[in-house]
This record gives sequence, structure tokens and C-alpha cells, in this order.
Amino acid sequence: MQKFFVFDCENDQKEITIGGDDAVHISRSLRMKIGDSLTVCDGRGNDFSCVIKSITASDVTLDVLSVTKSDAEPPYRAVLYQALAKSDKMDTIVQKAVETGVAKIVPFESRYCIAKIAGGARNKLVRWRRIALEAAKQCGRGIVPEISEPVALSEALEEAAKAQCPFICYEDEKTAKLGAVAPKGKKEYSFFIGPEGGFSEEEIAAAAQKGIPSAGLGKRILRTETASSFVLACLCMENELQN
Repeated sequence: MQKFFVFDCENDQKEITIGGDDAVHISRSLRMKIGDSLTVCDGRGNDFSCVIKSITASDVTLDVLSVTKSDAEPPYRAVLYQALAKSDKMDTIVQKAVETGVAKIVPFESRYCIAKIAGGARNKLVRWRRIALEAAKQCGRGIVPEISEPVALSEALEEAAKAQCPFICYEDEKTAKLGAVAPKGKKEYSFFIGPEGGFSEEEIAAAAQKGIPSAGLGKRILRTETASSFVLACLCMENELQN
């Protein structure tokens, strides 16, 4: 069923109006009609089952049939600290991380980042947030994951150190495996993925000083645009798909 986000919905609402591009998409692209069903989400994890009541040139009005808690969200909160990546790789990272269950993405700049905050990374926030919204619609999420302002690695480490289960993915970590560092059953996982050039030894040491352990991701070296989805899929397997 088609899903759209309307962020000012209240649980006792009997009617919802959708405007703008979404209204045009419903009436022209999807060619939906009066009486057709669709789902509206408030972005806070609540799904509104609706039927179309009326369609105008600018708005689509819906009757609300019921309100339920979205069952699309993981039983844990996953926060991705992602090193800035060059070209359109960040677009792919954001899209796939949303699809695989991330709750928040914090872009950061580290030593070997080719893309830089000063080089215009902040100007891409609007694009990344739009990609997150579209991905959340497509995969039926109950929230739209937050995309934070890019920060320095030091600031990201300071923030992540306060999380329940933080870890930093490091290709040279041969002992501590992901399953041991991020065990099943945690309420929150916060993890770091490095840039195309990886993390320096000094950066890994700085993470360790903050109490953030390294985790190996197996025998194969993953690209930065692959690694976050890999980790999120592993968390999903461990916490969702074995029940």
C-alpha cells in the first residue's frame, strides 16, 4: 500500500489533507481515485489507514479509518556516523541506510576524507534529507531518519561515546568481531564507517580513548558505500530476523 508522510497528524484526527507534490503524485502519477486506500505516517511511528475522500487540483483529502503503531521500525535505534564520501556516494549511503533501518546519520570529516565540510558538504544536506524522505516512503518506514549537520570526527566521537553500544569499524581489526562488539539485544547501536582511505591509527586510538572499541567486518574489505548497509543488515539479522 502507498505510504505518505504528514508530520502534523494527531492520533484523534478523522480527516487528513495532503497537498503539494505528494497530492500531484497521488492524482496524476499513481492515478488514484476516490475510495482508494493509502497509508499516512506522522513520522513518529504511527500509521493512519485512510481512504481517499476527495481530490482537487491541489489537495487530496482522506478519511482516517484507524491508527496503529508502525511495525516497520527495528526494536533498536541505530545511529550511523558516516565519513564524508566523494561524488554521489553519500546519496547511495543515505538511501540504503534508511532502507536497512538506520535512525540517524551523522556525516563527519576525518583525516583521509576526500570530500570536505569546507568543500560544500553542508550544502548537500537538503539533498540528503530529501533522499532519506523518499527512501522512507519507498520502504514503508515509520519515521524519516534524521540527517545531521556534518561535524569533525572528534565531535562525532565525543557524541557517540555517550551511547549504549558504540563501535568503530576498522579494516585492520583482526580480533574483535562485529558480533562480539555489538551483541544482540541492545537498545541502541552507534557505529562509525570510515572514508575511502580508511581510518588512521591515531583516529582509532582516539576512539579507544573515548571507550569506543574497534570491530572487524570479516575477511573482505568493504567500500565505504557498502559498509554501513552491511552492518545494518547484520544488526537486523541478529535482532529481528531470528525471532
